[in-house]
Amino acid sequence: MSAAKLASIARLLIKYGTSDLMRGDLDIEQRGYDGPPPEELVSDLEEMGPTFVKFGQLLSTRADLLPTPYLEALRKLQDDIDPIRFEEIRSVVESELEVSLSTAFLEFDERPLATGSLAQVHRAVLRDGTLVAVKVQRPDVREKVAEDLDALETAAKLADPLPKVSAMHPKELVEEFHRSLVAELDFTREAHNLEQMRSMLEDFDRILVPQPFMDYTTDRVLTMTYIPGRSVVSVGPLAQLEIPGRELADQLVHAYLHQVFVEGFVHADPHPGNVLVTEDNEKLALIDLGMTVHVEPALRRQLLSLMLAAVAGKPDRVADLLEEIGRAEDHFDDDNFDQAISKLINEYAHAPHSEKRAGALLLDVVRESANNDLHLPSQLTLLGRTLLSLDWVGESLDPDLDVDRVVERHAMSLMQEHTASAMSPSNLFQAMLDAGQLAQELPNRLDRITSSLAEGKFRVEVDAVEKEEWQQTLRGAANRLTLGLVVAALIVGSALLVRVETGFTILGYPGLAAIFFLIGALSGVWLMWSISRDRID
Repeated sequence: MSAAKLASIARLLIKYGTSDLMRGDLDIEQRGYDGPPPEELVSDLEEMGPTFVKFGQLLSTRADLLPTPYLEALRKLQDDIDPIRFEEIRSVVESELEVSLSTAFLEFDERPLATGSLAQVHRAVLRDGTLVAVKVQRPDVREKVAEDLDALETAAKLADPLPKVSAMHPKELVEEFHRSLVAELDFTREAHNLEQMRSMLEDFDRILVPQPFMDYTTDRVLTMTYIPGRSVVSVGPLAQLEIPGRELADQLVHAYLHQVFVEGFVHADPHPGNVLVTEDNEKLALIDLGMTVHVEPALRRQLLSLMLAAVAGKPDRVADLLEEIGRAEDHFDDDNFDQAISKLINEYAHAPHSEKRAGALLLDVVRESANNDLHLPSQLTLLGRTLLSLDWVGESLDPDLDVDRVVERHAMSLMQEHTASAMSPSNLFQAMLDAGQLAQELPNRLDRITSSLAEGKFRVEVDAVEKEEWQQTLRGAANRLTLGLVVAALIVGSALLVRVETGFTILGYPGLAAIFFLIGALSGVWLMWSISRDRID
């Protein structure tokens, strides 16, 4: 570990740790602030090198940790770094592929297409004539990153107990950064990300994802199809007349919503430089999939419900979902939190249509939750940042784009896709196993319940709810439980009746068995639909 690097981090902690920035106060811009300006933090991180530029980019996604001016400044951090010599690129490629450059490639352009802190990209042609882009990791970058991460982790451990810094949870933050950066350094993983994203978005006819060539890929070299194009932000007013901007923007937003809410596999860095307009102006290409995020199925449903409730202006529903998703600290005040969220959602609902930004609203919700000691999963910040980036990208394609309306228009299809995804064969098989386990345990559980009732030992504990609401909830649960038992009995009974030969048949099966099975199946489908509707609502 570099002592000089650790000392630089310590100076940053002293410089910013004595200010309001690290006291968990995210509204400092509203009451004045005399600490170091946001641009100074950006400059300090750039001076410390590429690893800390990446760290600043991660901080730019954490609306729960930093106030808005710092988030906006950190988003402008760029990997402003000189390209490395071609001889070093040649050495890495030949060492990784274990063949000479001329053997692997028919052509290999010495001039880089793009340079970054971790790698640079070159245009090349395979022996079969396929035009490709080759992403080559910088020599010794892993050793430098490991040294910087070691210094960051040491500093986080030392700073974690300090009252003014602990609100930022430095150890957790550095651990998240460590995982993200290590994943980004594994180009084999990025190749698999490309394959998975291509499969996920194959039904989106205007979205392209490069195809990786695994025979020419290692953990330090990634070879993929080269898609000529230009960044969406370079599309000027005249060029907008030549492209189907509205269709492209609409499908791009839909594709990202599909990633978050249906697949749970998200391109975590959708800034304009990673979205290209192809040369024919007819399609968009998503590049640089080194950073991806997985969203668990239960959280997908919650995030979808939250986003729709926020856009629809339902503050009570938003507050309830946030409390369900988040982790409340000891000082969490439910009433104050409800009031704060209600104010945010109502202000959004009454804002001029041109000023509404669903992404900004979600980031404000995350910030307000943190101010009220409710810690939310980082995926919610990702969703807000993604929607905000899509707003920016979409306006470059279609100045009249309204992301909120796109979200609302695709809401029904998203719910249908989410439900279809949940009904996959693997999920259905797991449900069958769970149902079988329940069927085995149900008689014993019912016996214990009835015994407790007979002996007068059955107790129900209720925690501060309205009597009428509790009775209604209990009746609904009892009705569903009864219906579930009837459905199970019908299906089991029809299975037994199949063995009984009768003169009355339907499609070759005993008539009564077929009728009972049909009634049980339809009732079961209705029951599942009723439960899922209530959970989404």
